[in-house]
Amino acid sequence: MSQLLGSHEDLDGLSSRVLSDTGTGMPTDVIEQAFDPFLTTAEFGVSTGLGLSMVDGFVSRQSQGMVDIESTVGSGTTITLYFPRTE
Repeated sequence: MSQLLGSHEDLDGLSSRVLSDTGTGMPTDVIEQAFDPFLTTAEFGVSTGLGLSMVDGFVSRQSQGMVDIESTVGSGTTITLYFPRTE
């Protein structure tokens, strides 16, 4: 189950949104490739593998922000999206 944990200013000029789940977590080798287009760990036909690639494209490239993934196998994953603050 996913939940939005909240928002807060973490870094100079950046606002963050934190999304966390209690799923199976991701091993390091999957985290390292998580933003690659068409990467999926789901069985064939279940997922396109474009979700995190699209998130990275919007946050990092289009919005000049950052995405951070922290995950523990067996405990879940936390993804933090950092967006530039505007006045």
